[in-house]
Amino acid sequence: MKNVLILCFLQFFLYPQPGLSGQVKQLIEQPVENAISILQKTQIDKEDWRQLQEKLALELEGLESHVKQLNNAKEQHNKQISLAKTRLNLKRQQLADIQRIKVEMTPFLARVVERLKKLPEQGLPFLQKERRKRIARLNEILHDPDTSISEQYRKTMEALQIEAEFGITIETYQEKLAGDQQQKLVNILRLGRLGLYYVTLDASGCGFFNVAEDRWQLLPDRYIHPLQTAVAIASKRRPAEFVDMPLGRMVKS
Repeated sequence: MKNVLILCFLQFFLYPQPGLSGQVKQLIEQPVENAISILQKTQIDKEDWRQLQEKLALELEGLESHVKQLNNAKEQHNKQISLAKTRLNLKRQQLADIQRIKVEMTPFLARVVERLKKLPEQGLPFLQKERRKRIARLNEILHDPDTSISEQYRKTMEALQIEAEFGITIETYQEKLAGDQQQKLVNILRLGRLGLYYVTLDASGCGFFNVAEDRWQLLPDRYIHPLQTAVAIASKRRPAEFVDMPLGRMVKS
């Protein structure tokens, strides 16, 4: 019975009846062709999706890398902004301090200059033109709005240092002194702020500035040679040695 059914089945497919060929095409061949077509299209769509997936994955990887770079750049910018704000606040504080110092320093420098102005008129009258000129220039600097307070302070301290060094140095220079109805050129010797002396170029006379009487006064001729020696030492024309010098009074009475 089983063999008969198989034989009938084969006969049906191998030798289809003339009236059944259209039904076979409709019922069997067409669905198979459709299934094959769908399968092929599915394979194509699957391949396209795989390629699209790979492309999107690469784009996503690139975007993630770019986002990471942007985040790093943002972090660096935030650090720079933070540092800039810190520096800005520091500068503002410095400007406030400078303004405060300027308010406090300006009257102090003015008082110092006023004291400096009096120095050439007090004590020994040495290099008066040079010292007055220096102080006048310093006074101009203090009244110049374009000069910073630090520069004003530096110039004032520089002038103070120069005046202070006069007390611990010796020097010699030539100057004309009023004599008997004429001016004569003499060698001036400054011994710190202790004494101011002169000796004539021809060694005919010598003297010192009497602070108590505020005038030049003659010295005995025995001091001509010691003063000549002191002038040579001050001008570095001979080595230092002990010299007998008259000091007299140091200040005005």
